[in-house]
Amino acid sequence: MGATYVLPKLLYVSLYSLYGSAIGYIAIFYDEAIKRSPQEIGLLMATPYFVQIISSPLWTMMADKYPNFQGRLMALLTFLGGSSIMALLLLADKVGVYSDAIIFWMAMYLALMFSFFGSPLTALVDSSVLKILGDQKILYGNQRLWGSISNGVCIFVVGIMVSALGIKSSFYLFGAGMVCLILFCLMMRFDNDGTMKSMDDEQQRLLSKSEVRGNYAYNPQQQQQQLSGDVMEEDDEDQQSRQSSILSNHTSYAPPPFFSQYQQQQQQQQQQQQQQRFSMWRRDSTASHANTLLLDDDVIDDDANSRGDPPHPLLYTLTATSTMHAAMDAQYEASQVLSNMEQHDYPSIGLALSHIPTVETSLAAFSLLGQQDGLGGPVLSLKKSSLKSLRVQTFLVMVLLFGLSYSMISQFLFLIYRNDLGMKPSHMGLTGPLAGVAEVTAFWLSKKLFDRFSVTTLIAVAHIMFVFRNLVFMSLKRDDSICIVIALGLQMINGFCYAMIWTTAVAEVDSFFPEEQRAMAQGILAALFSGLGYGLGCVISGVIYDGFGCQCLLGVSACVAFLGFSIFYVGRSID
Repeated sequence: MGATYVLPKLLYVSLYSLYGSAIGYIAIFYDEAIKRSPQEIGLLMATPYFVQIISSPLWTMMADKYPNFQGRLMALLTFLGGSSIMALLLLADKVGVYSDAIIFWMAMYLALMFSFFGSPLTALVDSSVLKILGDQKILYGNQRLWGSISNGVCIFVVGIMVSALGIKSSFYLFGAGMVCLILFCLMMRFDNDGTMKSMDDEQQRLLSKSEVRGNYAYNPQQQQQQLSGDVMEEDDEDQQSRQSSILSNHTSYAPPPFFSQYQQQQQQQQQQQQQQRFSMWRRDSTASHANTLLLDDDVIDDDANSRGDPPHPLLYTLTATSTMHAAMDAQYEASQVLSNMEQHDYPSIGLALSHIPTVETSLAAFSLLGQQDGLGGPVLSLKKSSLKSLRVQTFLVMVLLFGLSYSMISQFLFLIYRNDLGMKPSHMGLTGPLAGVAEVTAFWLSKKLFDRFSVTTLIAVAHIMFVFRNLVFMSLKRDDSICIVIALGLQMINGFCYAMIWTTAVAEVDSFFPEEQRAMAQGILAALFSGLGYGLGCVISGVIYDGFGCQCLLGVSACVAFLGFSIFYVGRSID
């Protein structure tokens, strides 16, 4: 595949073509083709958000446990999940043949089927791309950017198709994207060599690579052979001096966050001694614990046991890399690069995206529940005391309420455009590129904004802009060209608000919790924002839109957002 990494880009392009086609226009399809009420549409659209809290971690865990089957697993899930969407076309032909109740429950069954098999695909594609990148995880954002481009372009193209051919034409591009994604998934070949290979083979592979890159410390087996020869008389002081030189030349980056929970438990002096004697780790990229290999652990453990010391936690052999830890590697590496940039420099868009995990991948953190590390402790943990802070509690409530208020409008946006503004689907398609540009721009500028403004200020600006957008939307009139242009422009504000809230939320969670708890914290954040928040928002918006109309829906959404910010501000003021 080469340094250009073509396959990851193709995976994202094909994946987001699904979300930019039939799934993007699914609310209109439910309304036009199978004649569902707004309340029923809300329930159907809420299903994936609730189910993905379980399905994403489940299938991600399976992919991490059996990486050699990941490509075939993703192809199967794409077929099952995509077939459930394509089956809606057949269901539309049965409207009028079966009763409304049967049509609704069949649609619900298909929605559940897509929720369980199709919703986890985003996390699985992220997982695959991170594995393909290997020690170049910092390039993750460059690949993900193609997903944003694909989504925006597909929404625009499908809007034109729907205007010309009808709502069912949105399924044509969906079917093509599904076939492409299946083919690209089958092209992936992961095996267990990276985790199941014998230690000796793995050492030699890494060592031979390090001779080219100069990124490896030393081979303990060679050191043992040298000790049996002329340098056997080397004293401890000389050995420590040599080790110190190696450390200064080859380990210029901070230890990976995955190991920090263990390092903090050691006394500083004992930690330095053990590191000098035994533990040298290799970093292929800027900082990638997922590709770390600890050498000669058997010899080291024997030596530690002979002294009566417990084995150093760093000396446990790594097993299969989890998707969440790989994603946090990419985030950590990007953070290291961003922190070393000059004040007047701007990061590349890809680097900025690498610094921000997706909601779906954050949900994958729950796949680590119940797993244990080498010390017998849980891999994923979150101390209850961390959640007792009023500052943390009010922040999480704000995230939940913003997700709820945001989804109340975004999930019914195309119905509002059509029913209340008289907008054509070809114009609706412009929301894809407009919102995409706004989101990516906000992600790109996020680091600069964090450096200049406080979290409270950024959260306040995002909420004020969101409420302003709703209030302006309420004043728009139907079948007015200027109002349609304004409505499309407001979508850029919507995209900016979403990106700013999610980016700030991730950064703030990282500041609340120690490094060993951040994976779990980000999982909770994603579950509140995209799981419960979006799901409840769909259900509530369906009821309000059906009973009281667009104006009331926009007003309630603004009030919920204002309530969330008020709770957040009170927590900041009191704590």
